Amino acid sequence: MKKQLLISTALVAAIALAPAAMAGAKPKLSLGGYFDIAVGAAVSKDDPAGAFETSALDVHSESEVHVNGSVKLDNGVSISVRWEIEGDGDGAPGPNNDPLDEVYARIKGSFGQIEIGSIDNAASRMLTGFSGSWPTAVGQNMAFDAPEWTNAAFGIGTFGTQRDSRINDGGDAEKINYYTPRMNGFQLGASYMPNSQEQNSDQGGDIGGAPADADGLTHDGYSVAVNYVGKMGSIGIGGGIGYAHSQAPETTVAGTTNDEKLFGAALRLDMGPIRISGGYKRRASSNGGDLRGRIIDLGAKYSMGANSVSLVYGHGQMQTSVAAGNDGNTAKTSILSFARKLGPGVKWAANALYVDSTLGATSSGGTAVSTNLRISF
Repeated sequence: MKKQLLISTALVAAIALAPAAMAGAKPKLSLGGYFDIAVGAAVSKDDPAGAFETSALDVHSESEVHVNGSVKLDNGVSISVRWEIEGDGDGAPGPNNDPLDEVYARIKGSFGQIEIGSIDNAASRMLTGFSGSWPTAVGQNMAFDAPEWTNAAFGIGTFGTQRDSRINDGGDAEKINYYTPRMNGFQLGASYMPNSQEQNSDQGGDIGGAPADADGLTHDGYSVAVNYVGKMGSIGIGGGIGYAHSQAPETTVAGTTNDEKLFGAALRLDMGPIRISGGYKRRASSNGGDLRGRIIDLGAKYSMGANSVSLVYGHGQMQTSVAAGNDGNTAKTSILSFARKLGPGVKWAANALYVDSTLGATSSGGTAVSTNLRISF
């Protein structure tokens, strides 16, 4: 079945491209990206035993350079490629410090859209724009930025079940995504992930030409999703549901007994200057340890010309933890932000953050304030 899916995908692309061998337009190349700098301070904090002591005042930066190539063929098919280069690295020095984020090609035509390369799965891409804090936050991000100012209870990861409502199984490991044309507001999407666990940092699934490792990593994964975009009177409606599933490693690994399964749902409502949204994710199992749990992600935004304000909240709970015997582990995060557009592509924001997490008998968190400036190119 999987081989038939790959063959069918290749045939669709070949049939669509065959009549266009004499394309008249030359491919174009463009640059984009962003630079974000933030300064923040912990107002109150509770650092758990065994965790590093957070600084009272801290500075963080994040940046990416995007290289985009595109061409439109004579038959109307569009082909584009994209490289996302991390401007500030991706971790400690060493082989896992990969400067690349997502790298992929996209083929788009009347048949729909195909994405091939290092990119999020279809379910994640189709639901994130409707899910809770993701479409509403005008300042810092709840999943990525909140943990940087205060410590989480030891063992609760930044991108774990409790903090991120995306159905991000496989992250940016290499895969094939397909999306149907949108019909009456509805669109279907599906992914095949040969190796659904990232390797070499963000660039996953193919290291130096080596095949996907099914012995020690999750493999042969897939995702499916449906979303809807439309209006009911003056209210804009967007939302969807999605599922992702990856097979457990073939070779027994301590703490790994089940396939990885993720389910998610999201809903976004736009009412003039007001946007509200909610997201839900449930993880049924996880590779490398028991991370079963769920997260509810909520957000609201109000826009006033160049100014906007948002309030986001997330509540995640794990059934158990990587550390055996600790039940009821939770993480609560909220961010109140005010943002102002200073000019085209330039936005300033002020943020008040609250984090409260527990891992068994250990608790951690605190409150912090930050301000950040983002320049988008």
